[in-house]
Amino acid sequence: MWSVQDVARDQVRRQADGLDVAAVAEKVAEAAVREQETAEQLRGNGSFYAFEMDRERLAAIW
Repeated sequence: MWSVQDVARDQVRRQADGLDVAAVAEKVAEAAVREQETAEQLRGNGSFYAFEMDRERLAAIW
């Protein structure tokens, strides 16, 4: 069975095929920004904060 990291590595390999070094660096920078934005949302600075306050609502949605 593949781990989450294995799946992510495979996706990166497929997406990076044919890209030059500059294009790969740009994709890495974009991913870093998305990761930072997600971390901020999960800390309560974004739209996920409402669910954090109401765990029963979040459980019902999931």
